[in-house]
Amino acid sequence: MSRFLKFFFAVLGGGLALVAAINWIVDPYASFRWNDMAGFNDQKRLKRGGGRVSKSVIVMRNSFETIFLGSSTVETGLDPRSAALAGHSAYNAALPFSSIAELHKVALYIGEHSAPKRVVIGLDFAAFAGVRGTGGDYAESGFAGRSMMPIYLERIFSAQTLRDSIGTVRDSLRGKVSPFSKYGNYDPKAASANIDLHAQFVSSLDAYLSDAYRDFRYDAANIELLRDAVARLTGAGAPVALFASPIHALHLAALDAAGLRGEFDRWKRDIASLADAMNQPAGMVSFWDFADDNSVTSEPVTERGDDAAHGYWDAAHYRSAVGDLILCRIYDCQSMRVPADFGIAVTLATIDTILAAQRRAPPTVLADFSPELDRKARSLKVR
Repeated sequence: MSRFLKFFFAVLGGGLALVAAINWIVDPYASFRWNDMAGFNDQKRLKRGGGRVSKSVIVMRNSFETIFLGSSTVETGLDPRSAALAGHSAYNAALPFSSIAELHKVALYIGEHSAPKRVVIGLDFAAFAGVRGTGGDYAESGFAGRSMMPIYLERIFSAQTLRDSIGTVRDSLRGKVSPFSKYGNYDPKAASANIDLHAQFVSSLDAYLSDAYRDFRYDAANIELLRDAVARLTGAGAPVALFASPIHALHLAALDAAGLRGEFDRWKRDIASLADAMNQPAGMVSFWDFADDNSVTSEPVTERGDDAAHGYWDAAHYRSAVGDLILCRIYDCQSMRVPADFGIAVTLATIDTILAAQRRAPPTVLADFSPELDRKARSLKVR
């Protein structure tokens, strides 16, 4: 019996050591090292469980000059390897389906555990309806205050990590692109070559009208959460650039039809006020408005075509080509030409003039795109 137990525990220990060695070497979630071997372990599995655990570990263990925050629009639209950043190291810490309450908690975490030189925060109007909670695997992540040690142990010894290690090596050897890169953003190389953009726009607008904008009530309490998040980041020495996400002009038309344009303008005015009040010393906080009917956001919606020819995934989510223009406008880069009407620096002194000019511009008409969606939007009309 004694010999058997020794053999059993030797085999068990050897097996665990082998699993730990494979998981550590492959590192499928970028939990232990940043440098990878191309064609061996470069196609990571960051989305396991939702991605929040992975992102909390990466932000804590690695130093980045620029960090992006926001929801899925930022995650799918801002590329940390954009030429607009002129070689600055960057990471996309945006979280899908996140609320301002969750963004606030993530900002506090970054302020405590990281030291970025600047932070970019993309803001979506829909996220300011009520003070909501957190999502995905947030409770298991470092963002929620969980210790890193159990996370590391899980990522060294678990069978799921071993399966993902095997999958990482297999995909890397085959050159199969992971949908989400270790830099935290969606990799457009993983998308299909041809898409039905019209169908995606219809689905996106219908989802917003059926859920996010149904019984929508803008809650300014979210502004206070955002204010505290920005204060924590600037207090740690990182200038913060806030921007209103460049929703497509059809999305803006849906807001108009639903009677939400007044609240939308109020939202922008509140952010401008926040930025002005916190911009001390000068240059610490800025606010940029990309959410209007301009030459970028009014891109024609075709039924099919090469996805590389489009700037949008759907009516809310922009692609990295548009994200590059956002970053280039904010940081005044010289590597690309930004359309003159795309993006404007907003202050409390200029916001009313800017909003008035946006209201005078010829609006995109939702009914011309989809009479059915137009009727649905008008059924939600705020009175």
